[in-house]
Amino acid sequence: MNEVLKTIRQRRSVRKFSPRPVDEKDLELILEAARLAPSANNLQPWYFIVVSDKSLLDAMARAVVEKVDFICRNLEDEELARRFRKYCAYYTFFNSAPTVIVVLKTENNNYLSKLGVSNELLQRIGFADRDGNRKGHPDLQSVAAAIQNILLAATSLGYGSCWMTGPLIAAKELAELLGVEEIRKARQTDSQWEIVALIPLGRPAMALGLKRLGRKNRKPLAQIVKYL
Repeated sequence: MNEVLKTIRQRRSVRKFSPRPVDEKDLELILEAARLAPSANNLQPWYFIVVSDKSLLDAMARAVVEKVDFICRNLEDEELARRFRKYCAYYTFFNSAPTVIVVLKTENNNYLSKLGVSNELLQRIGFADRDGNRKGHPDLQSVAAAIQNILLAATSLGYGSCWMTGPLIAAKELAELLGVEEIRKARQTDSQWEIVALIPLGRPAMALGLKRLGRKNRKPLAQIVKYL
């Protein structure tokens, strides 16, 4: 089988990791794969923070737990609070990985605006920005491509990873812990940076057998494809 397709089929979301550190050369290869991802207008609206400091990872996990606790304390429905807390238990396993890649994005300026076709002009001719979702979220799509490259590169090198957005329930607190505002100042730009994902990275704590894990919850092609 083609090696790229083989890697895609082998990729799994891993939530239990060996404490063995990620090799620096492998980490650089994984980040290089992210750097080579396609992006709208080649604006590359991404930035990556690599966290291997265990005390910082634990502080990040505590920030998520504290935010979950705050929400649960303010939910009047006790059963809803119980279910919410149980679900959010999946938000903090990232600190068991030896390394976490924190993915940031900034707004990808719309190409039409660069051409002088502003939102105001489109609205005057009756085409509001919301019509057909004109922007298409190019910044988020670009960063998503970089994240997928990270996951596939990690798999190809024998590492486990997981695309996490749940921890962003404490996005503000995580940004403060990671010094996101300092990054903006250091880059001397007015663009705002925001965390869009956490990717724990490490050797899987157990073998990932394709037969054991299966491919559950994958819809057949017949349900998701239309040929014209």
